[in-house]
Amino acid sequence: MKQSVFVIRNMDCPTEEALIRKRLGSVAGVAELAFNLMEGRLTVTHSLSDEQPILSALHDLGMEAAPAVPVRSQPCSGEVCPTVQGSAARCDDRSLRPAVIGSFFGGGPWRWFVLASGVALADQVAKQFIVASVPYGASKPVVPFFNVVHFLNEGAAFGLLAGAGGWQRYFFLATALVISAGLILLTIRGVENRREACGFNLVLGGAVGNMVDRGLHGAVVDYLDLHAGSWHWPAFNLADSAIVLGVLLLLWEAAASSRKEARECASGNSAGLALAKRRENEKDGRSCTF
Repeated sequence: MKQSVFVIRNMDCPTEEALIRKRLGSVAGVAELAFNLMEGRLTVTHSLSDEQPILSALHDLGMEAAPAVPVRSQPCSGEVCPTVQGSAARCDDRSLRPAVIGSFFGGGPWRWFVLASGVALADQVAKQFIVASVPYGASKPVVPFFNVVHFLNEGAAFGLLAGAGGWQRYFFLATALVISAGLILLTIRGVENRREACGFNLVLGGAVGNMVDRGLHGAVVDYLDLHAGSWHWPAFNLADSAIVLGVLLLLWEAAASSRKEARECASGNSAGLALAKRRENEKDGRSCTF
C-alpha cells in the first residue's frame, strides 16, 4: 500500500466529502481516504500502480484536483510547476502551499506562543508600574474620556462577580487554567488561518496575565478607566482587552468560515460538481445547508 496526496481547489463542503467517498469507494485498489476540507487536501491509501484512476474519478465529479506539489522554500527563478487547474504557476506560488498556520518557519507553533507571552508580559509590566506609581484608589486624568486608575478586582473582566465573597478567586483560577491548557493544545495541533491563531493566543495571553495576579494576590490589578462625563465603564486592564479582542477575532473567523462554506456549498465551483451534488441529493435526500 502507498499514499498519494491530492490538492482539490473546490472541496469546501461536507457533502462533497460524501460524494468523493462514494465515488472512490468504487475504484479497485483504493483502501482508505483521509480529508482535510479546510486545506482542500485528500490523502488516499491505495495499491494502484499510478494515480490516474483516482484523478479520473475525481474529475468525473467535477473536482479540480491534482497531485500535491512539493513546496519549495525559495522561488525557482521562473521555473514553472503544474497547478491543480492544469496550467502553470511559479514554484513559489503560495496557493500550492499547505495551510498549516501553526508552524513557525516549519518548526512548530512558537510564534503564536510568543504573541501570548508578549501580551501576558506587557500586562504584568503595566500592572507593576501602576502599583509602584499610582496610589490605590487614585485616578489620574490622561484625556477627557480616559483615566489611569489603580483598583483591585476580585471578579472577572470588567468587575463581573467582584463581590461574590471569595470563592470566585479559585473558580476563576481553575477556569483560566483549563482554558489556557485547551488553547495551548489547539495551537500545538495547528490552526487553519492567522485570525484563528491570533484569536486563540490573544485570549491565552490575557488569561495568563490575569491568572498570575489571582495566584499571587487573590485579585487582579485594573488600571484603565474609560468614561463619558460622570459615567464610567468598569475599570479594566491590558489582559482584559486582549481577551475581548481575541474573542472578536474568533467570532469574525467563525462567521467568515460559515459564510464561505455555505456559499461554496450552495453555488458549487463547477458545473460538473453542481450536477453531481444534485444527483446525489436526489438519491438520498441530503441537502447542503448550514
